[in-house]
Amino acid sequence: MKDLSKIAPKLSKIKKECPFGVPPNYFDDFNAKLQAKIEAEIKPAKHRPVLIRYLKPAIGIAASLAIIFMLVYLPLNKMNVTQTATTDSEYIGFSLENEYIAFLENIDVNTFLSVIENGEEDPVSDEGFLNYLCDNLSDYDIYFESE
Repeated sequence: MKDLSKIAPKLSKIKKECPFGVPPNYFDDFNAKLQAKIEAEIKPAKHRPVLIRYLKPAIGIAASLAIIFMLVYLPLNKMNVTQTATTDSEYIGFSLENEYIAFLENIDVNTFLSVIENGEEDPVSDEGFLNYLCDNLSDYDIYFESE
């Protein structure tokens, strides 16, 4: 004790008694309170109807699946429709382009020149060709085609 007063003088001055206590008259009606709590636990709780008790998990699962469907399937379906539409249009353009190329490959030079010459009485001049390109193509298209 003497060492404690040297090390911590304030701590040594504190009395050594229990700081906790029971409220006054706590145990006077303790038995009645305890009996009331026991009876409340023993009484059965109100029962929900049996049908609702069994359907509640099923309704929750159905709602979860509906939410998952709306969050996953519908956006993927919309993306697939737009991709299919662009793919179909690209395919149609591609097939028409291939048919045109195949048609041009089968024409010989003489037939091609005769078609051009029959279409116009004057032969195509360089100036007429440049005017046609300037009227129908932009600068970017001309540059892109020349590359």
